[in-house]
Amino acid sequence: MNGEAEVLLWIHGWQHAWLDVFFVASHELGRTPVHVALAGAVLLWFVARREWNRATFWLGLGCATFLLVDGFKTLALRPRPQLWPRIIEQGGASFPSGHAAISAALYTLIAFEIARHRPSWAPGCYALAATGSLWLGLGRLYLGVHWPTDVLAGWLLGAALAALAIRAFRAME
Repeated sequence: MNGEAEVLLWIHGWQHAWLDVFFVASHELGRTPVHVALAGAVLLWFVARREWNRATFWLGLGCATFLLVDGFKTLALRPRPQLWPRIIEQGGASFPSGHAAISAALYTLIAFEIARHRPSWAPGCYALAATGSLWLGLGRLYLGVHWPTDVLAGWLLGAALAALAIRAFRAME
């Protein structure tokens, strides 16, 4: 048995009904329609404010994030773990975790945009973004639908995309 399987089995050893509910909720809130709705709300906010460059950038970034995650999944074709009967079903390839990547990018960028207008809120916004992404990523492990390196790669990809986007946003200002 490899180290990643051992980590997942250790996490699974903590299985409990209330944790099932907690992490199934993370799965549902990390699904594509929820993330598209969040990004769409930000996009519409910029459109309403007539910040066309920022709206266009958000649209492009959202599309690029989904394409990158799908591209890596297509290249890697890593099968999902099959270590215990799952309480949710998740299709497709395992690497990288789209939930982890998209939450790391999206939540960080939403925190950045809020902090841009309310600097005193920055610490709380970034803490909330990190907590949300951590919850989604750990949920992928608890639910047994990703290997630990899938989640780590997703977080790294999302963080890199957020860092590049923040740099680009600052250059636009």
